[in-house]
Parts: sequence; structure tokens; C-alpha cells
Amino acid sequence: MISSSEAHNLVNFRMKHDEAKREHAAIMARARALGIKTIGCAGTVYGCPIDGDVPMAKVLDIVGFYVGEGAETIMLGDTTGAANPMVVRERIGEMMARWPKAKFIAHFHDTRGMGMANVVAGLEMGISTYDASLGGLGGCPYAPGASGNIVTEDLVFMLDAMGLRTGIDLEKLLKVRSIVAEA
Repeated sequence: MISSSEAHNLVNFRMKHDEAKREHAAIMARARALGIKTIGCAGTVYGCPIDGDVPMAKVLDIVGFYVGEGAETIMLGDTTGAANPMVVRERIGEMMARWPKAKFIAHFHDTRGMGMANVVAGLEMGISTYDASLGGLGGCPYAPGASGNIVTEDLVFMLDAMGLRTGIDLEKLLKVRSIVAEA
């Protein structure tokens, strides 16, 4: 991942954008040589706790870098839970228009209770793959008060309730959650 916010990238990875791009380009070149497909991940796509609003130009720069390096799939990270459905539609719409052949994945946090609403906005835009975590584990140490990722169990429940089949057995998933919680 490269955060669209350079300030976030500096605290999270200790790299400026140019250095992160060099590192990622080398990793992606090695993966291509081995026949391994890569996923490019742009972080802080919807905002940053350090920089605040992240200009769309910075997001497009990072996503464009990954597309240029051959990533067929791009994960759009709401790294700190700053997204809302309106900005999700705007930003995803612009990226899909620029790179119609790219497959986009969405990664949302639920910091402000917007995670599931953001998924619905993403679904409306044609995003079919979401990054989530069991029990909502995760978070960002550089976002005070930020909660974890969207909860896989809640996501599966919501999608099933909407008539979208995930292929995930919710009862079994909840049993796994119990095991994780006990551990």
C-alpha cells in the first residue's frame, strides 16, 4: 500500500511517495517475472487524519502508478474511516472512468459508522469485492479513535439480506468468530 496522503505514508511506512513507488515498482517487477499477479493498494483515498482532505489528484497519482506498473486489481483503502457514500461514489466513479479495465476492490473502516453505507455506495458503482475482517479487527495507529475494518460477519449478513449471495455460510462464520474471540 501507498497512502495517497504523503504525510500518512511517512508515518505509516517511513517513506515519501517517490521512494515508496521505487520500492513497489521493484516488487511488482519481480512478481511479474515470476508470473504472479499483483494488487495495487492506494490508502487514505477518502481522507487522512494528518492531512485532512486528500486531493483527488494525489489519489489518481497513486492509482495511476499501480495501473502503470501492471496491477490489474486496485484496492481503494479508506485507511482511517473518513469515507462517506457521496465521496465513495465520486471517487470510485472517476477512477472507473479513467481505468475501465481495472478491477477495483474497496477497503472500508467503520470509524464513523459509515462502513456498511459505503459498501452499498460501492455496490451501486459496480464494486463486487470488499476487504473486511472477522470481528472488525484492524485499525490504524495514526488515526486517533479510528475503529477497525468493516466486520465480515455484518457484511455477509447485509449482503445476504439484500439478496446478494456471498457463498459464505454465516452460521459457520459466527462459530469461527467465537473461536477467535476466545483466543
